Amino acid sequence: MSRTAIGPLIVVLVLVFGAIFVYLRQPSPDDEARAYIENAENALAMQEAVILAHFDMHSAAGEIDFSRFPLPEAVSKDGRLLPALAQEGISLTEQAEHILGGFYVTEDGNRFALVAGGRFDGAAILRAVERAFFVVDRSETGFEVTFIRRNPHTCELSPPVRLYVTDRQIIVTTPDLMPKILTRQVGGAFAEVDLAGWRDFREKNAFSLNFLAPRETVSVIPYQMLRDAAGQAVDLRGESVYSVYLGAALPEETPDTVILTAKFNTTDGAWAQETANKFEAGRNVMRRTVMTRIPFAEQIDRALTVTTADEFLAFTLPLALADVEDARAALQDAAGMLVSGDLLTTALDQLRRGREQTIPLNELPEFHPNLGHDALPDFQEDLLTPVKIDAVTGPFGIGIEKAAFVEHDGRRVTEMTLRVASAALPNLPVETLHFGDTADAAASISVTGVYDAEGNPLMPHEDCGTDRNQEASGLTVQAGFHLQEEENIPYTALTGQKKIRLHENTALHNAAAIEGHITLHLPTTVKSRRFEQPLAGQILEAGGATLTFRNNDKNVLRYSISGEKRHILAVHPINSGGMVLNSRGGGATSSILQHGTRHISRDIQGEIVAVDVIYTENTVAQDYPFFITSFLNHFDTDARGHAPTVIRRETREHFAAYAQLYDFSNFCDEDARSAALPPLQLCFGDFRYQGRDRGINTRFSLAAPASTGLHGNLGGMEIVIGGYRTDAGPVELPGHQFILPQLDNSVPDRPPFLKALHVPFRTPDPDSLLEDRQITGVVGKVLLNLPQNIESKSTYATSLGQRVEADDKSMAVTLTEITQNSLTLELEGDTSRLVQVIPVTQDAQVLPLRNTVFTEKDGRGYLTLEPVGGHPVFLEIRYATEREILELPFDIRF
Repeated sequence: MSRTAIGPLIVVLVLVFGAIFVYLRQPSPDDEARAYIENAENALAMQEAVILAHFDMHSAAGEIDFSRFPLPEAVSKDGRLLPALAQEGISLTEQAEHILGGFYVTEDGNRFALVAGGRFDGAAILRAVERAFFVVDRSETGFEVTFIRRNPHTCELSPPVRLYVTDRQIIVTTPDLMPKILTRQVGGAFAEVDLAGWRDFREKNAFSLNFLAPRETVSVIPYQMLRDAAGQAVDLRGESVYSVYLGAALPEETPDTVILTAKFNTTDGAWAQETANKFEAGRNVMRRTVMTRIPFAEQIDRALTVTTADEFLAFTLPLALADVEDARAALQDAAGMLVSGDLLTTALDQLRRGREQTIPLNELPEFHPNLGHDALPDFQEDLLTPVKIDAVTGPFGIGIEKAAFVEHDGRRVTEMTLRVASAALPNLPVETLHFGDTADAAASISVTGVYDAEGNPLMPHEDCGTDRNQEASGLTVQAGFHLQEEENIPYTALTGQKKIRLHENTALHNAAAIEGHITLHLPTTVKSRRFEQPLAGQILEAGGATLTFRNNDKNVLRYSISGEKRHILAVHPINSGGMVLNSRGGGATSSILQHGTRHISRDIQGEIVAVDVIYTENTVAQDYPFFITSFLNHFDTDARGHAPTVIRRETREHFAAYAQLYDFSNFCDEDARSAALPPLQLCFGDFRYQGRDRGINTRFSLAAPASTGLHGNLGGMEIVIGGYRTDAGPVELPGHQFILPQLDNSVPDRPPFLKALHVPFRTPDPDSLLEDRQITGVVGKVLLNLPQNIESKSTYATSLGQRVEADDKSMAVTLTEITQNSLTLELEGDTSRLVQVIPVTQDAQVLPLRNTVFTEKDGRGYLTLEPVGGHPVFLEIRYATEREILELPFDIRF
């Protein structure tokens, strides 16, 4: 086992322990409690068990934060259960005496079971469950209920969970396990796995975990972070390791110290000694890297002991209870260094860090000591505004960026996206740029309603999903420069978006008004405080916000922010001359076990002598209401584009005659891989393999006659690659792409022709067929689809979700998205039959197109149009019912 395989176990144990416990005292179960624990443990210790857990609630002298405890997602993910218990006056800390857990891997999937012994109000617990979840079944006695929950983020229903409750016991598990556990418990069944060594370990620890099958354990761990860490920890190279114990104990002789233990049980003493030696070697490396830069990590290293015997390998870490928080912080700093690659800093990086770069005073963000909402500037739209504005309210502008037909909670509905921009504003928390947390955003946008022309509401209340209709969306701080009198002036502003969905079967054109408000939390008084080196451990309290400096290098600034994070406006590293040092970059991390806290690490260009923190102790909130009655009508009316061409019937014989008029022999670059396909010319650039997902990437160019059957025909030209020649033989790897050439009449002595230049082409390689092979050629064909008969259908340019299908059902298009300057249609069926999509105004004016693009996403094809010169009201869909298809094969070798 490597040092990285064991390290995460210690990290996880320290993080979990530090997040859950406030204070421990030595567990001392009496005979009755010991008998109950063994009976419940025997019931849980079934053959399929991969984890057993025990928590002695007597050991908690302070309130335990169960919101941080890694409970199974089925009962804790949406955070409803604990508040519901609190409303019924239920405190697990006071009422539960012991909590045991079992996690199982069965043929039918993963299972869990939690058993809590104590003194409970069973009726109140059942009321809490009914408040928090959907009860779908109740036993005749009333002691058992089955409940489900709706995932608050995905809207999916969870698998059912069974609850059994009496005044002395609570059992939570899956419906299929409940009768088995109850039968085993009532009947006094024996454990189906060996618990002899485990019980001795468990009795010595207040909190303990038994990984009975280390390799099978990872999948049942509730949270992704713990799954990732444990995935490394149980990658045990010694097949002899049959179980792993983790424990936290508080011995009677040292009541102010907690002892954390990780014990690997093995049948191979040689393996235990070899692994201990490898760990010590890795430990020496860490002493020269991490421990020289994080002082408390060195203290952990001194305390950590390794013990080996013929039957186990154990790691023991005693910590003073007062130091648990510091230990957790040190381990997180070390993890941050590993994740960020900080330990791999090159000499060049060190040189760059040491090369001091300061920020001129006139380029620092603007902060006013005293500022009110009435002093803020009104919003004015300019060239830098990200969207065309539909409404202005105070310092904010709001525009409907797009409307789309989307899948939501199993339904297809119309979704609208509002985009917010602000004027340049002072006193914004630029510190949020380092971690992008919107939970404590300086401002947010809320939509209170969407109405039709008669005032009827069109926006439903949503109980689940991300960015729910009724929820506010945080705005983020944007920093930059704008040109003023030939000088770059720094500014800070706010930007963001809010998505809302309409009722099912509600058409976009029915939406006549959108109402909402933007809430701005403005710091009206701003203060500054300087912190001198050494920074580690110094704390700033700012009206509900806490900033704590961590262990820092001379060129790296590390700190944590919790609470009202928007109260910390800026953190400026200062050099010996009192100037603000520039940041080269950095990162931020957060842990589910430290809810609401962000750990920031910034690389500073120069030596940090001090730090100035700009902060406020209070903000004043004000709502800026808006009301939008006109939107998505900003298509460019003055821009020029390509007018739709007239597509005429051409036969195979007509097209062949073009070979007498065109000579494209000099069209390709000298180093291109070319193929003459009279009357066309095809050229390929380099073919580059970029891995399984990205596959083969190249670019191609094509020249073709100005055929009246192809010019402006969306499905008229298609390049198809069938496979590649390699040094190990041919490989079939198909791919295709439609070509939208432009008319070129600029070449002297050559009639107008169609050309497509340097078009990207990518062929994914999901099975890695071309990996480690040298490509020596490409095989494929160019398809020319010459329409012989064309028909058309029309639809409204605002009819999101309206499907237009050819009479013979060979193809269909659906309008799926409208932006301020484009329309996107989803393509189905034989897309090569699609000839034109023509936007038309209310007065029947045909609009030119600035751009036309084919794209593909999730296996579906899309066509995006950018009409100009007017506002499209209708779309005419033209498609070929009869065609002549010309195939021009190529086999290029190189």
